[in-house]
Amino acid sequence: MASEDPQEPPTLLIAEGVMMYLEAQTVARLLSALRAHFSAAEFCADSYDSTMLKNREHYHKFIKETTGAEYVFATNGAEGIAALSPGWSPVETIDVMSPIGRIFQAASKTHQLCYHGRLPYYLAYITSTT
Repeated sequence: MASEDPQEPPTLLIAEGVMMYLEAQTVARLLSALRAHFSAAEFCADSYDSTMLKNREHYHKFIKETTGAEYVFATNGAEGIAALSPGWSPVETIDVMSPIGRIFQAASKTHQLCYHGRLPYYLAYITSTT
């Protein structure tokens, strides 16, 4: 149960490398459960832009062939993740591809140009609302 102490600092929860394997309904239930359990929460998770799922057979063929896993979840930035469950607000959508190197930076910029500024792969940072 969530603490009633208004002075309680937020709890940072991190989901790295798992969101893309969860159904949207599961992500929504996870966010709802976290919101119910923590009075003040911040949530960070890496995710793909929804356009990446449209081409997942091409982009994620190796993952599926080697592990049997399939990418099933993607959304449009921190706004998209926060919108899945009441009580969450987007803080920031952070580009995690560009810092890796020039090829990844070019891929990220190309995707942004084609899809109205949306990042292909990003870190979503959201916070619970009171």
